[in-house]
Amino acid sequence: MKLSPDQLRIGMHVDGLDRPWLETPFLFQGFTIESQEQIEQLKKYCAYVYITTEEDPPQKPAAGKQPDAHSITHRLERLWQAHGALRLGDAQVIHQVSYDHRVPVERELAKGEGVRGEAQRVLDTMYDDLRMGRSIDTGYSKAIIGELTDSVLRSPDAHMLLARLRIKDEYSATHSLNVCSLALAFGRHLGMPRDHLQGLGLGALLIDIGNIRVPAEILSKRDSLTAEQFEIVKQHPLHALEILLQSRPPLPPAAVEAVYTHHERLDGTGYPRGLVGDEIPLFGKMIAIVDVYDASTTDRVYREGRSPSDTLHELYNLRSGKFDAHLVEQFIQCLGIYPVGSVLKCTTGEIGIVIAQNPRRRLRPRLLLVRDPSAQPYPMPKIIDLSLFSEGQTIDVARIVKPADFDIDVAEYLKDLSWTRVPAEKPE
Repeated sequence: MKLSPDQLRIGMHVDGLDRPWLETPFLFQGFTIESQEQIEQLKKYCAYVYITTEEDPPQKPAAGKQPDAHSITHRLERLWQAHGALRLGDAQVIHQVSYDHRVPVERELAKGEGVRGEAQRVLDTMYDDLRMGRSIDTGYSKAIIGELTDSVLRSPDAHMLLARLRIKDEYSATHSLNVCSLALAFGRHLGMPRDHLQGLGLGALLIDIGNIRVPAEILSKRDSLTAEQFEIVKQHPLHALEILLQSRPPLPPAAVEAVYTHHERLDGTGYPRGLVGDEIPLFGKMIAIVDVYDASTTDRVYREGRSPSDTLHELYNLRSGKFDAHLVEQFIQCLGIYPVGSVLKCTTGEIGIVIAQNPRRRLRPRLLLVRDPSAQPYPMPKIIDLSLFSEGQTIDVARIVKPADFDIDVAEYLKDLSWTRVPAEKPE
């Protein structure tokens, strides 16, 4: 049933919007209205929504409006057969390797930035080839994923920091690269072998490639999408699958399948096939979580991004139904209690940006101190590792704060890498 936001009431289940979900503050594709605040947000972002009732089940896309999904998915099965590969269960992929060693974030940032820059150039070339009507050469993407994987294995924190370097009008250009970095860090946390990490990273890097066949005026539209336009947007995983199945040399089938399924949801409300539960492959379930996290925490021209902590808190509260609950919990552990890029106030009054986690002492991250006890900017930010301080010593975390409250632009500090050459402070 199609309703205007003024007609909504608490208890109604919102099944669809008049625009892509990731262009709104709502993390999930489909939710039950639980507060008046949610209705007010819907009024702000949507001209109309679709609700589901027992008498009015959700509408399926009209026949003939999508690519031939049956034919394309049959070709994906043939790709699996051609590779002689078997789909492995989650337990056969995760918890296989222990990655204990980490390079300090300040040593990997410049290298990681260079690798990400090369990955972006590879992506740009692929999009240019598609615009010219050529099939894509995946050889370069496989090579750069190897470099990205090695860099993330050395320092996942460096790539989580680099993923915070976003500009409002560059979301579409950097989103898939950020999802790739975060997915690799997530896979590292789960103990995936390197070859599986590369397949995961490839899938994450290419999640938006199907958008090349979505009309630009729809992708760039600032106001509400019509129902017909939204159905066109929902075709992009099918377009991506068609493109990737034509690429040479062939991509690993697990990577292609990840691109195809990253908008599926455990309760069957996702797209393009409405898969349920374990019908969704592991990589698709992982990238779904990371995709929503990056979209939610990114500033856009029409809304301010949520803080990493707030986004993880909401993911945790709403973890069952849409996403795999265990994977959500593991992703939260991967990012930590104080996610990289968060801004903290210390017991000394100083303000710092989290630049790295301490896996064994999660309440004591490494910080880049940018404000002194009187909240004035330090002439040169300084690194401090709270895990080196004993309880009761002079400095500890007081609370998470909003960067805007202290006029802190996290991205600006991360762009200037001069602080990486300053030795970390040691406790006296």
